[in-house]
Amino acid sequence: MRADLQRWADDLLKIEEDIRRWEEDISLREVDSEITAADLGTREDTLAYQVDALTHREGELSRRESSFGRNDYTSIDFDYIDQRGFSRDNFVPIDYDFVDQRGFGHDDYASVNTDYVDQRGFGLRFIGNNSSCITNEKCDTPIGFNIIFPGMIRSGIHLGLDVPLRQSDVDTLFQLREKELQVATANALKYLDILGNKFGSSVPVVYPSNIYSLLCMVDTLEKMGISHHFSCEINSVLDMTYRSWLQNEEEPIMDMETCAMAFRILSMHGYDISSDVFSQFAEESRFHDSVPGHLNDTKTFLELYKASQVCILEHEWTLENIGSWTSKLLKQQLCSRRVSRSVIPQEVEYALNFPFYSAAVEPLEHKRNIEHFDTKGIQMQKSAYLACHSNEYILALAIEEFYWSQSLYQQELKRIESYVKEVGLERLKFARTTPLNVWVFIASTVFPSELSDARIAWIQNCLVAIAVDDFFDGGGSAEELQNLIWLIEKWDAHAEIGFCSEHVEILFYAVYHTSYHIGAKAAKVQNRRVMGHIAELWLDLVRAYMAEAEWTWRRYLPTMEEYMSVAEVSNSMDPVVGASLYLVGPELSEGMVSGPEYKVRLLNDLHTYEKERGEGYVNSALLHAHRCCGGGGGGSES
Repeated sequence: MRADLQRWADDLLKIEEDIRRWEEDISLREVDSEITAADLGTREDTLAYQVDALTHREGELSRRESSFGRNDYTSIDFDYIDQRGFSRDNFVPIDYDFVDQRGFGHDDYASVNTDYVDQRGFGLRFIGNNSSCITNEKCDTPIGFNIIFPGMIRSGIHLGLDVPLRQSDVDTLFQLREKELQVATANALKYLDILGNKFGSSVPVVYPSNIYSLLCMVDTLEKMGISHHFSCEINSVLDMTYRSWLQNEEEPIMDMETCAMAFRILSMHGYDISSDVFSQFAEESRFHDSVPGHLNDTKTFLELYKASQVCILEHEWTLENIGSWTSKLLKQQLCSRRVSRSVIPQEVEYALNFPFYSAAVEPLEHKRNIEHFDTKGIQMQKSAYLACHSNEYILALAIEEFYWSQSLYQQELKRIESYVKEVGLERLKFARTTPLNVWVFIASTVFPSELSDARIAWIQNCLVAIAVDDFFDGGGSAEELQNLIWLIEKWDAHAEIGFCSEHVEILFYAVYHTSYHIGAKAAKVQNRRVMGHIAELWLDLVRAYMAEAEWTWRRYLPTMEEYMSVAEVSNSMDPVVGASLYLVGPELSEGMVSGPEYKVRLLNDLHTYEKERGEGYVNSALLHAHRCCGGGGGGSES
C-alpha cells in the first residue's frame, strides 16, 4: 500500500511540475502583445482547475496517510477518485486530456514555446525598427510615444529579453523619457497651481472639458427646436468659445472633436472664424497619426464631416478634402458595422444622406430629432456637470414646443386662407396656384416659430408677387400693365388714375392694402415709418417686370449687363424679404433690406431657364448659352 501511495505522490509531483511549466509559459506569453486576453483567461482557468484538483488530492492523501492501516482505505480512495471522474490506473492521461481540451497535447509543449519565440522575435524587431522615432524629430509618432516606448523596452530588459539595441542607445532613450516626464510633471503642477488659484480650497479631480460640454448642450437645444428659450445663455457660451478660439487656448483647439464642433457652430452663428486650424488634417494620412485616428473614433469623424459642410467661402479646399475622406471612412464603418458605441449608426447614415446645412426644413428636423432623442446622449465629458433629469426636461420642453408650433401654423394657415379670399386673388385665373399649406410650411423654415407676423407678411407678399409676375408674363394686356404701374406710382393718390380692368383693381388693392397692413406693424417694431420704402420696392418691381415684358414683345435680346440690372429687381426678393425683415426685430436701415440679390437671381434662372425658353422669355442662363454659342453679347432683336 505504501507503494501505491508513493506512485500517487509521484503523480502529484509530476502535475506540480506541469503546472510550473504552464505558469512559466503564461508569464512569458503575457509579455507578447499577440496573445489575446481571452487566451490568457482560458489558461488561467486551466491552472486554477488543476491547482484545485492538486489541493484536494493533497488533502485526501494527508487524510489517508493519517488513517493508514485500515483495510478499506484503497477502495474508499478509488471510490472518491471515481466520483471525481478519474479512472483507477490512468491519473496522468486524464490530466492531459483536460489540457488537450484547451489546445495542448501530451507532447506539444515544445511547439508552444516555438510559437512564443516567433512572436517574441516579432516584438523585438518592432523595438529595433521604431527606436529611432524617439530621437528623430521629423518622425510622426502618436502622443505619449516617447514615454510609453522606452517604458516597454525597460520592462523587456527586466524580463530578460535580448533587446536589439546598443547600451548607449538604451541609455539615450531612457534619458529622453525622463526629460519628457519632467516636462509633463511640470505642466501638470502648473495646471494644478492654476486650478488652485482659480477654485481655492476645492478643485475638480479630473481635467474639465467645459467648452465641449457646453457646445454639446447648445447643439442639442438647437436640434430640438428650443434654442430661442435660451438665447442669452447660448450667446454667452458662443462668445466664451470664440474668445478661447482667438486666444488659441488648449481645449477648443487641441481636442479635434471639440474643435470641429466649435468651428461648425460658431460659423453658423456668423462668427469670423478660419478653417486653417484643420489644415494639418486635410489629408487622411495625417489624421490617422493622431489619437482619434488610431482609435477610429466615429464621433470625431462625424464632427469633422459636419464641419466640412460649412463652406462659407469659395475654394475651401481644406474643408473639401476633409469632407471627402471623412465621408469615405464613415461609409466604411457603416458597411463593416464598426461604428463606435457612442454614436447611433442611423445618425451617421442620416448625416451622410442629408448634410445638415441643406436640411432647411427645420420643423421636420425638429420632429425627427425629438423622435430619436436619447436621454443619455448629451455628452458631458469628465468633470462637467449635468443636473439630474435634465435630458428628460429637454425632451419634454421640445415636445411641448413642437405641438405649440404645429397649433400656431394651423392658425396661420386659416389666416392665409381668409386673406386670399379677402383680397380676391382666387379670382385671378391666370395666376399660378400652390396649396396654401405649402407656403406655411416653407415660411416655417425661413422664420422661427416666435416670428409669426414676419411669416404671415412673407407668405402674403409671395402670393401677391406671384400674381403680379404672372400678370406681366401674359395675364394682362400692355394697357393693363401700364395702368397698374401708374397706380403704384400714385400710391395714395391712385383714385386720380382709375382702373382699366377688374384684374388691375384686384392686384393694386392686394399690393396696397397688404403693404399698409405690414407697414403699420413694422413701424412699431422699427420706431419709424417704413411705408414709403415698401411702396418704392413694389414700384421698382413692377417697372422691372414691364422691362422684361417689353423685351418679350419686341423679341429683344439684352446684353448680360442690361439683363442683370433688371433681373436683380425682378426676382421679387426686395418687397417679399425686405418687408418681412422689418418685422423680425432689430432696427434696420433701408439699405440693409434692399441690397442687390445677384446670386439669388442667378440661382432662380438656373432652375427656370427651360420653362422660360419654351415661353420665349429671357434669363441669364439663356444669355450665357447664347454668348457661348457665338451669338455675341446681346443687345439685338431676334
